[in-house]
Parts: sequence; C-alpha cells; structure tokens
Amino acid sequence: MPSETRYKRSDQHTINGLAAYKLDITQTSSALLVAETYVGDDYVNAYWGIRVSKRTAEGVETEITNGTPQAQVSRVAKSSGIQSANWACPQTPLNLTDSIVVRVYIRLNLFSWVLKATFTTEQLNAPQLDPVTWTVYYWTELLHSRFWDDGTQWYVSGARFRFGSLTYNSRIENFSWTQSSPPPVESKQHSGTLIGVGIF
Repeated sequence: MPSETRYKRSDQHTINGLAAYKLDITQTSSALLVAETYVGDDYVNAYWGIRVSKRTAEGVETEITNGTPQAQVSRVAKSSGIQSANWACPQTPLNLTDSIVVRVYIRLNLFSWVLKATFTTEQLNAPQLDPVTWTVYYWTELLHSRFWDDGTQWYVSGARFRFGSLTYNSRIENFSWTQSSPPPVESKQHSGTLIGVGIF
C-alpha cells in the first residue's frame, strides 16, 4: 500500500487522452497562479475545493467524490498562505491503466463553483485506491480592493490558487493505492516423457 505525497505541479502531460497538469511525487520549481474575481457592492468570501475522478485508457471518467468539491478551505478576509483540509477517499476499484484526475475549484460567496485547474496522475498500474483520508493542501489568497466609477464605489475580491513550487506547495498527502501483484514466475519444470535420455 504505497502512501505518497502527490504534488500539484506546473508542467503538463497527456494521460488517457487528457492534457492536464501533473499530479506527481516530486514538485516543480516554477509556480503558476489561477484566480476568480468578483466586482460588486461589497467584498465576498472565497472557497476552494477538489473533485476527484478515475479515468480509463479510453477516456471514460467516473467521479469518486459526490458531485461537489470536497476538502474545502475558505477565507473571509484579506490573507494568504497554505491551507489544508481532509477528504475520506473511498476504496475504489481501478483498471491497471486508470489514472486519477483531481480538479481544483474556486467559489465566491454563494455563486457557482468554477473549475480553475486540472491535475492527473500517470497510469497507476494499481487495482484500487485505498480507503484512507487524504490531506489536501492549497496555497490560497484572498485580495480586496475598491475603486470609484461615475461616483459609485465598487468592491473587488480576488481569490487565487497558486501551485507548482516549494514556496507555493499545493499537494495531496496520504495518496494511497494498492500495488499490483507481480505476474507469477513461470515454472521451469517440464512434465512429460523425456526424449533422448539413455541408460549408461
């Protein structure tokens, strides 16, 4: 049962027909930023979360989460830094060629969740994901500012998610899966009649 830290990297690969950022066991050195912005008559709160799917070699995805972002974190004031939350991954059967896809969403106040970044593992060569609790880390930031336009004061809220370096070390800890059993060793024994063996 390998238990890994999977880093949300800033480089990409294409696995099972999906081009996405790498979810891998080492971190990259150059970070990226994605954001969601709102302009209105007041500042808003921000929320981050993930949805998780398994994806077959044919590109068919089955969601493992329940249809809404899990492991949610939030900010209600101007601030930034690493945050974490847990998600109980259920035992999930896999094909050996399946990959795991993790999508990060941002929501402002009670508006809809917005997909901001997609990450994928390699083909895991694993028969199942193990039923363990993941700890999901996000580097998040909530910015507030305001401006005047035609005599009206407007408020701007920006929710950011950074990933891809040790400074902005967004990751998943305790990513656990069952290792595939090695193929049986072929027997070297030979059954049947021995040919060409004489008695001396």
